[in-house]
Amino acid sequence: MTIAGGSLHQRVSRTLVGLALVGIMGVTGLLWISGSAQARSLEATRRFVEDERTSDRITRAVLRQLAIATTFSTASDAGPRENFLASGRVVHDELRRYLYRALTPEERLSLAEVREAHQRFEVEAINAAELSVLGADRDARPEMEVMAALVDDFLLRLGGFFTIRLDALDDLQRTQEATRAYLVRGALVLGFGLVALSLLAGWELSRRVTRPLADLARVTERIAGGERGARMPAGGDHEFRELAERFNWMTTALEQREAELTEALAEIEEAQAELIASEKLRAVGRMSAGLAHELNNPLTSVLGYAELLAEQFEGGRTPRGPEARELLGPILTESARARGLVRSFLQVARRPTETLGSVPLRNALDVVVHLRTFAFEQAGLELRLEKIPDVEVHAAPDLMHGMFVNLINNAYDAMRDQGHGALTISGTLIQTEECVELCFADSGPGMIDADRVFEPFYTTKPVGEGTGLGLSLVYQFVTTFGGSVRAENSATGGARVVLRLPLAGADMARSPGRGAETHAASDSGSSGAEPSPAHATPGETMTVLVVEDEPHLLRLQERLLSRLNVRALLAESAAEARRLLESERVDAIVSDVRMPGENGAELYEWIQRSHPRLAGRFLFVTGDSRSPELAGIQDDVEEIILLKPFDVGEYLERVQALLV
Repeated sequence: MTIAGGSLHQRVSRTLVGLALVGIMGVTGLLWISGSAQARSLEATRRFVEDERTSDRITRAVLRQLAIATTFSTASDAGPRENFLASGRVVHDELRRYLYRALTPEERLSLAEVREAHQRFEVEAINAAELSVLGADRDARPEMEVMAALVDDFLLRLGGFFTIRLDALDDLQRTQEATRAYLVRGALVLGFGLVALSLLAGWELSRRVTRPLADLARVTERIAGGERGARMPAGGDHEFRELAERFNWMTTALEQREAELTEALAEIEEAQAELIASEKLRAVGRMSAGLAHELNNPLTSVLGYAELLAEQFEGGRTPRGPEARELLGPILTESARARGLVRSFLQVARRPTETLGSVPLRNALDVVVHLRTFAFEQAGLELRLEKIPDVEVHAAPDLMHGMFVNLINNAYDAMRDQGHGALTISGTLIQTEECVELCFADSGPGMIDADRVFEPFYTTKPVGEGTGLGLSLVYQFVTTFGGSVRAENSATGGARVVLRLPLAGADMARSPGRGAETHAASDSGSSGAEPSPAHATPGETMTVLVVEDEPHLLRLQERLLSRLNVRALLAESAAEARRLLESERVDAIVSDVRMPGENGAELYEWIQRSHPRLAGRFLFVTGDSRSPELAGIQDDVEEIILLKPFDVGEYLERVQALLV
């Protein structure tokens, strides 16, 4: 991908190269100036020392000449003169060396005067020596005074020459001090310049690097927070524009992948739901044969005693007292037994929901055990339920029913072929961990590989007899509840599956919930004491609209409502009920759900819109509380449903509650 525009790499490279060049040039200049100044200082010091030595040699040579010159008049040979001339050559050689040095005009002029003064001294001294040799009768004192004066003049001029040289050295030292000051100022300027350039480079890098990276971090946080439409602005240098485009492209690609994953997840969840439903359907199918056999027994009793009762009435006899109780008692008892079987079957067979809440543990186990006891007895097996804590657990009731059914069916399949054995279900409350532990222990052959039993599609059953999903669904359900499960073989033989289910609250040692009470009442077969008649305004009779497409059930409810001293208004369809509501005053409505044409749920929705006063005085009487027509209604109003077949006392209590 090629993007026109400036490059951060080029800008950074140019900045770094510029800083390096400025630093190198500045440091090189300072080092060169410092080195040059130091060299000049060393050279000046060397010259100063050399001048000092030269001055000493010249002075000593001249003084020696002066001392030798005083002996000319007394000397008897030419030795002193030779010594005098030798010392003079030393002076001449030392002065001649300066002629090859870099001297200023003032220094050259002073040097010439020094040489002339020395020459005059030598000439005067030699003349004095020649006069002495010739024996001229002259006084030596004046000559000595002249030579001394000439020596003083020479030394004075020599001192003047070296004074000029020292002044030049002082000037050089002052120049060196000034140079050092310039070096210090130059170093400070260079340091401040480098700091300023560094700050400028840092600001530029912050503007061109740090800010885009901060923008990238903010956009990333927004995307992580769920704002999938966030994008990085495409600006700045070449690298960051390219980074922004690639980042935005990646974000778009991630959105597409997320959409694909969401769709795939939805498909997986749908497939999972279908697998769960199929596994549950398989379990329900296995129970249906046993349920049919169990229903045939109470129905046989009901039909038999009903025929006997009919024969009594057809013969003109009306059974009374003990005879009536002997004939009617089994009918009531076996009808209640059949109703309990149907309700338990519907609870297990209804479509599962994963809504978690508080579920009475003993009630859930009773429902499943009630359905499977007959199958165990037919196979010569025993199903024991013992020591179950009276608590509520955090679970979904439908999923928990399915979980228990799978565990019981697995134990049944393991022991069925051996023709004997028992499945014992026991529980322990663990208060410290706020959970309850359930143990399903059978006396079968045990598990081949206990570590793999929870793997999906793992089964040791013959082909066509097992899907390998039963225990994997148990694992899925119990982990959904926040619990755990383990499988193991008992030391004494057989398999053990141990569930840990979390309690629904901190203090869950309470009586069974409303569902357990309803279940117990429905199995008892006793209607209890009849409720007192509903009270109406003096001179006014309350009216209940009954909507039912089964004529026998319609007439039955009419007879029951007569016990409450209310008027029953009967309708065999929802359409007929609408017509009656338009012309009659109604105080409560009792309706079936599934009816030809408009169903009871649609009638209820119409009541909510057209007669909102009656929406809170509505009761559904149905055989399936989980029918699709009631989806959403039961969640809003839990007590709006009464299950068929109903208990007479419960029916009258619910209707009276609507009227009150």
